[in-house]
Amino acid sequence: DHIKSENVASIFVSNSHGSYKIIGKGNGTFVIDGYEHIMLNGEKLTQMIINAGYTLSTFNASVSEEDFVKYGLAEDESDAYFVLTARDGKRYTVYIGDETLAGSGYYARYEGRNSVYVLDDSIENDILAPVTSLVDPLLAYPSDLKSFYLVRNFVLFHGTEIFLKADYLNPDQRSELAATSVHRLSIPAEYDAGENYDDVLSLFCSYVGKEVLSIDLSEESLAKYGLLEPAYQLYFDSTILDENGNPSSVVSNLLAYSERQQDENGNYFYYVASSLFGIIAKIDAISADFLTWDLDKWVSSSIFQINIMNVSSLSLKGKDVNATFELKGDKNEELSVFERVSGTTPEISNFRNFWKVLLSVTHDGAVTLNETEIADLLADESNLLLELTVQTRAGQKRVLRFYPYSDRRVFYTVNGEGEFYLSNTLLYKAIADANRVINGEAVDPDSRY
Repeated sequence: DHIKSENVASIFVSNSHGSYKIIGKGNGTFVIDGYEHIMLNGEKLTQMIINAGYTLSTFNASVSEEDFVKYGLAEDESDAYFVLTARDGKRYTVYIGDETLAGSGYYARYEGRNSVYVLDDSIENDILAPVTSLVDPLLAYPSDLKSFYLVRNFVLFHGTEIFLKADYLNPDQRSELAATSVHRLSIPAEYDAGENYDDVLSLFCSYVGKEVLSIDLSEESLAKYGLLEPAYQLYFDSTILDENGNPSSVVSNLLAYSERQQDENGNYFYYVASSLFGIIAKIDAISADFLTWDLDKWVSSSIFQINIMNVSSLSLKGKDVNATFELKGDKNEELSVFERVSGTTPEISNFRNFWKVLLSVTHDGAVTLNETEIADLLADESNLLLELTVQTRAGQKRVLRFYPYSDRRVFYTVNGEGEFYLSNTLLYKAIADANRVINGEAVDPDSRY
């Protein structure tokens, strides 16, 4: 008989990998008995139902009961079989025997008939495969180009310690913080996220494993793959959009990764457990290389991504400068600036050129000082070259402090936290240009000093 998918009530499979049961829900969907939350791969499931419900044979021979032994189909010898139960109650049991000499199929026996059939080797991918072969290797809630950047509460753990936390800034938050960046870190410090962070988020448009290994997230199963105490964990909330393209809800994702592994061919990979989809999978290392990135790869090198139209004041205080610029105006009103200390009113185009200078200041990399050296540097106020404070119109404050520690390098902090250094040339130009604005001298944003 040809049993179509809509007429399948269940398929029980037993093979060398164990046994499982697929149950038809009557609405075109199928689930694994006892693992109803597991997502099945539609294409592979369809092929499995075809192989079970429409068993085309390339060979058919009538044999006696004793002859079944020759084909590995004796009742006490055939370990692989499936039972298809149709919605009308009929049961169809097929036993799978030895592989044919040509290696292109398997001998099979239909219960109740003294005949031997040959089924093609496509059953290796489902009937003779573990249940995991039918499972979709999706690891995180999928998104698209309209929503991937809306990820919230992105938290990466190295072991049990938070290595990094970042979040999406909605338009109101960006206005409140005077931020031009869409994403900002809060741990280890308030840095703007860089382009690499966007690249990582885009991975989760379709984050799939190479192979599903288990649908069991028990402690025993997690321990088997080095996931009971994972080397890395990643938590984030995916944003779901409504029909109008507006955020409507979130889906939480938690992924646990093993240490990096290497197979017999020298290829690197990770084991990863998805709490959302209830699976353990194998994933190529290239799809999880961000796990071992240094902080520098996550953070934007631009240290001053500030929207001038959302700032109420900018102050620079240090050994060679003392200025507080008060800004007024909005989108419908032209910007005006007053420097409080000198009592001067800078020319707007010249002040905007100065702002361009600040926007161009970038850090060069992670500081090489140890914790004790950093603490000693910060403890002595005489080491402070410059304190730059931005006050937003919403009352938020962002303080950058700069401490030279070599002939060319300057360590800086953002609201008291810091990991990076920049060239003193960039900083000295910013200080010099602030004084030029006050003195009415032209600022050239493209000049070196």
